[in-house]
Amino acid sequence: MAEYLAIKAIALSTGQPTFKADDFFLDVVMPIDWSKLHTKPEDFEAVFHSLYEATSAQSFYRTLLPAHSHRSEFLQEWLKNEAVERVLMRLKLATRIRLDAPEAPQQAGCCLRVDLDFGALAG
Repeated sequence: MAEYLAIKAIALSTGQPTFKADDFFLDVVMPIDWSKLHTKPEDFEAVFHSLYEATSAQSFYRTLLPAHSHRSEFLQEWLKNEAVERVLMRLKLATRIRLDAPEAPQQAGCCLRVDLDFGALAG
């Protein structure tokens, strides 16, 4: 989950108008200057409001809380989770591979896909 959220935070913070993200890749429209990537979770404060996603994996207790409490609890997890900072650093240093989308070349919102190779940095 930390990988997905870090990748989503990067897309949001770099102003991507559209993107697709998961734990291992990021589809973006505009290039990202990875050398300028922030590596501290608190540096993504401007996009905190957009990072939160309600999921069916929430605990029963969490589902009983008001929506603002969900976001507050989520934000605390983001800021205190040491894995998030490690993932952000790995992303900054990882090998990026530019892939053209063969199934939809030059289609709006789908012109650059970056696969993030964590293999060399695992551990």
